[in-house]
Amino acid sequence: MFIAGHYRLLVYTVIFGLLSAISAHFVPPKLWKFPLLSRVNEDELLVRGVSPGKLKGASITTPKNTSAYAFFAIPIAEPTTGKNRFRAPIPRKPWSGILDASKPGVSCYWNTSDTSNVPSDFEMDEDCIYVNVYTNKHCLQKGGCAVVYYIHGGALKYGTTLQYDPMHLIDNFNNASRNVIFVNINFRQALFAVLNLNYKLDLPIDLNAGFHDIVHGLRWVKKEIHNFGGDPDRITVMGHSAGAIFAQMLTLSPQSKYLFNRAIVMSSVDTDCGFVPDRNQHASRLASTILNCSVVGIKSRIWNNPTYVIGVIECLRNKSALEVSMAQKALDGSGALLGYLAQDFGDNALFPGGFKKLYAETPPMTVLSGTLSKEYLHSRDIVYHPNRTKQLWAINETRLEEYAEKSLNVYGAPDAKRSVVERVMKEYHSVPRAIYLYDDVANFVPMRNFAAHVTSQGGHSYLYEFTYTNIGNAYVRGLQQPQFTVAESPHHGQDLAYLVGQHVGNFTSKDHKIQYLYSQVFVNFINHGTPENKNQSWHKFNPKKDNFFVIDFPDPDLAMPGENDGYHRDAVRFWNDEIPRLTGPPKPPKTESDIGLKLQLQRLSSSNANDLPIFMIAIPPVPSNRTNEESIFGWHNDDDYDDEADGLYEPPKQDTGHDGINWVITTWIGIGIIVLLAISHAVTCMKLRSKRNDYQYI
Repeated sequence: MFIAGHYRLLVYTVIFGLLSAISAHFVPPKLWKFPLLSRVNEDELLVRGVSPGKLKGASITTPKNTSAYAFFAIPIAEPTTGKNRFRAPIPRKPWSGILDASKPGVSCYWNTSDTSNVPSDFEMDEDCIYVNVYTNKHCLQKGGCAVVYYIHGGALKYGTTLQYDPMHLIDNFNNASRNVIFVNINFRQALFAVLNLNYKLDLPIDLNAGFHDIVHGLRWVKKEIHNFGGDPDRITVMGHSAGAIFAQMLTLSPQSKYLFNRAIVMSSVDTDCGFVPDRNQHASRLASTILNCSVVGIKSRIWNNPTYVIGVIECLRNKSALEVSMAQKALDGSGALLGYLAQDFGDNALFPGGFKKLYAETPPMTVLSGTLSKEYLHSRDIVYHPNRTKQLWAINETRLEEYAEKSLNVYGAPDAKRSVVERVMKEYHSVPRAIYLYDDVANFVPMRNFAAHVTSQGGHSYLYEFTYTNIGNAYVRGLQQPQFTVAESPHHGQDLAYLVGQHVGNFTSKDHKIQYLYSQVFVNFINHGTPENKNQSWHKFNPKKDNFFVIDFPDPDLAMPGENDGYHRDAVRFWNDEIPRLTGPPKPPKTESDIGLKLQLQRLSSSNANDLPIFMIAIPPVPSNRTNEESIFGWHNDDDYDDEADGLYEPPKQDTGHDGINWVITTWIGIGIIVLLAISHAVTCMKLRSKRNDYQYI
């Protein structure tokens, strides 16, 4: 037996040595690695250490063959339940073991019909403040990669990182020719983010809790991103729509403006957006009444009693997250303003001194900003067909007057004289101008003025306009929502299908090319501080020329048209030059009632929840045998299912001994297995040698 054993060992050694020599002859040494060693190297890249502990991400290869490492739902704050609800986030406590960061997380709670996204599509939880980090092998091994910190839109009313397709993000930012680390932040929404019951009182809540989450996430990136191969001194904040406003506000807040180097502002609206101390106060008090935490009207003097208000806060903290979320749904259509930011005060204030003071103190910074050429088309219902049998359009004078007054209110002249209203009506008394009336004052002129402000502060600004119209089915608007037509495109948010994978539809071969070309503009800026490349010259914004870059993809070569002067020239001239001569400089709002929707607020001021339709205040009961989430949305966790109990899993049979083993047969089986493994190893390595990643090296 002893001799037979040595004989078998000798045979194994000789055969394996011969096969190894053959494999080495055909395969370069740099590719000749044992599978076990490759696995160890892979684990070294997947397991990262951050201050609270270790975590393990996922290795992902996209359909375009881009390889990346994704670390999902990295918790950066303690759960915001109990006393932590409505408070600024608390850093996450250390955890033991290795945290699983290989799967997407949850959404923070929100519930509104103001978006085409459906709340029931997302699992929701209050332990929801986290970041996702998308990086690649080059960054993890070499380090020093540029970082982009993305903030989603939704005005602190709705939204989640789950809206974005990881495959798009990896293809656009992590491929080997770009090497950008993409980070997006999941933060609180709605009442959890903006509760404001009385800003004059010293209460156990923090105003703008949702924005505190965003600042907290940025601090985390500054501190921890080197663990994922990022350079903490090359951070770009990037936001779209309300996320763009928050990116702008990050440049103002003393708590955040020195945590990053550059900013990308996409399709923003007027920056301050009703930045007043009592913002969200009406909605917060009304929601408290809906939730049976208050029994007084929203204008009652009792709201000045600290004891009463603190009692309301404790009541709200004892409500389930689902109940609070349903109160938001009940506010839909009430006219109460919910969302955006309030002017705050105190030691933990994000915006001490007010918007005007902070805006004047904006530090020099490099910014890329721009709009879509059609954005919202809010005022398009000014025009109509007087006779549908003829292709003629006419102006609805009543609607034109309404939008003229609304636009003056947004501008900052709510009490403008009748002659000024008539001047606005005359300026926009044509079909091509009328449909842009509200967008001009709310989107286009503020965006131009922001670019000019950055320049005046000693920074550098690049301005663009996205004009591509044939987006078609590349963008899916939402459930039971009609698609945007060519005449309506590019509409607000449609470009995100190409850039960050939001509302992605069916891509044609041209759409895939546009995805690459459009994202390259932003990657260039993130990496180099300028969007230009060897084929596209971008000049810094000059307020005297109002120069901007036109982003379009005409057939056949998809070459972008390049630069023009006079960004929305007529609107800029009218609202920046003529209207100030007629009304004086804009008057910023002082209270929530000055922002707009005055009739609705007046109605709310003299009412309470009992005056609202019954369907608005009804909150469905939660069955005792189900969780809050399951009762409405029917969510479940696949991990809760027991395959063994369902008969899908059979325990392996145990060996009972070694009797009856034929060692001759076993020896030849062993030799055969070694031969097959060696051949497989050689073939695999030869394939790796010839493999090329076309997309990564376009």
